[in-house]
Amino acid sequence: MSSRSLGPIAKVTIIPEGRMPVEFSTLVTSLQPVDGAHNVDLIPNTAGGRIPVHKPAEDGKITLELYPTGPSSILNTPNGPSDIFLASRVVSIDDMTGAASWTPDEAGNTLTDNITTFKYGDSSINVIKGDTGDTLITMTKTISSVDLSVAGVKVAFWVYCSAAGLTALDLSATGKCYLLLGTGGVSAANQYNFGLRLKAGWNYLEFNVLTDKVDVGGGADETDIDTVQVAFNTDAIGTTTAAGDVIVGYLHYIKNIDKGLLTESQMRVRCKTAILVGCEPDITGVATIALPASGGNTLLTYALGGWTSDALIGRRVVFTSGTALGKEYVISDNTATTITVLNSSMYDDGARTADTFKIVTTGIGALNNGSTLYNGMRTVYSEGYITNDSVTFSDMVLKSSLDLNYPPFNKAGTGLILRTSNDANAVLAAYTNW
Repeated sequence: MSSRSLGPIAKVTIIPEGRMPVEFSTLVTSLQPVDGAHNVDLIPNTAGGRIPVHKPAEDGKITLELYPTGPSSILNTPNGPSDIFLASRVVSIDDMTGAASWTPDEAGNTLTDNITTFKYGDSSINVIKGDTGDTLITMTKTISSVDLSVAGVKVAFWVYCSAAGLTALDLSATGKCYLLLGTGGVSAANQYNFGLRLKAGWNYLEFNVLTDKVDVGGGADETDIDTVQVAFNTDAIGTTTAAGDVIVGYLHYIKNIDKGLLTESQMRVRCKTAILVGCEPDITGVATIALPASGGNTLLTYALGGWTSDALIGRRVVFTSGTALGKEYVISDNTATTITVLNSSMYDDGARTADTFKIVTTGIGALNNGSTLYNGMRTVYSEGYITNDSVTFSDMVLKSSLDLNYPPFNKAGTGLILRTSNDANAVLAAYTNW
């Protein structure tokens, strides 16, 4: 067995099988890859010599202590990294990526796909109130029956409110904005109120199915939830909303699983992983943020940028002053002087002209073998699996400890581990490609 330390600080990006990338920072003391043994037995032969018999190489292993970084790191639920790796725990009820599958309550109210501001998949749903006959707008869908009767199960989804959207909604009392889970419609349903919890920007709304409910019409049969409705009330009958004012996304439930009862095979989650060490110094600047059109602002301008077009895609821009201090955004496009970010409104988050920012290297940009969107030492494990995941939360710090296991070869003998270096000027040849 051999051991190597990869450096003083690292970014770790993991794509669990069938899911979205998740990014963490890790400590040097916990980043110690151990190569699996590749043993050889020498079998005596009749001529007095010995025949070498090579055994299959054992899987390598790295024990990581991970700290989530950035708004996408917890992957649709703030319950901790454990939910990410225990893939069977978070279950989709509706991805909310198709507005046409939901029904609005009035002809003047509409639901449309939002392909620029979303938390999951490639879109979310705009809730647009055009009707001026009352204050209510609802969206309803019949789903395949799901059993949510087990104690501890939670239901959750995302709601985005622009500044205008937040002003338009009636947040004066409980019961004005709510989620209904029903059986055979919503006349017998569980109601989960969230209006008093809304703020500008994205809101993650989570409810214990059995203990946070208000019964409507006798309540739902939690073993047979087949109808979902999301409802909002505006502050006045004549108040309307535009696309981008109120958005909903990714409705799911979270199983209450005692991980101590799981076998190791149940804990395994296949994944692809990139470990990036020794990142380049941050790029800094002073932003120009234009007043957004309806739906938010995703554009930052810096006249002195001098960037190569598309060279910053996959990195993050982080504000270092102003109301948006500490806010992070994934860069989806850039020109010499502009940056476009993904899925968020910087203006609604408080970013303004003259706020300072920095651009940081991201491990997500280092995932693909041909990528140059990283600086430092990069190791990519094309096929791996995670075991022994555990989560702690102390002193307001969330930490996940886990073992990343990696086979050096696939069944065809092709190398699954790539290690390369990038000095910010050129990509060097891989010094190890197993």
